[in-house]
Amino acid sequence: MKKIFFLLILILNISCQNEKFEFDSIYHYQNKISDENFFDLLKESESSDNSAALEEILTENHISDFYKTFEFIEKNYTEKELVNSQLYSEIKEIYKNDISYEDSKCIPIYRDVLVFKMNDSIVAISKICYDCDKQYTLKSNLETIEIDNEKILKLKNLLK
Repeated sequence: MKKIFFLLILILNISCQNEKFEFDSIYHYQNKISDENFFDLLKESESSDNSAALEEILTENHISDFYKTFEFIEKNYTEKELVNSQLYSEIKEIYKNDISYEDSKCIPIYRDVLVFKMNDSIVAISKICYDCDKQYTLKSNLETIEIDNEKILKLKNLLK
């Protein structure tokens, strides 16, 4: 019985190690759209087929199409920079799943987006609203990563 218990613990330990968040580059995209311009943009897009997609990408804790979201970010976020690789170990620490976080009462406008890549393939997209201290991160295997508000503030200080 002890051998089975030990084997089970070993298997669980190995499987948890396989779920590390690995990347070799991070791109930081920004859209400095004002609240007023954001709501005007939503009103303008209400008549188009892209209204739901636009709203999802900019405000919702959801990504229905990983690559469509990336294409939108590439076209509509005005600033893009490669994050300094010296910050990667701190960012990996920030993006460890947390089970406790405070929810915000505001509606996020995700003006900052981090795109994590490994060998030039996207492994995760993280939408961030520093005004609300909220983020939504989806990995390419469709797992989400939740980080607490304190870590979001730490990330803001690292990147700004």
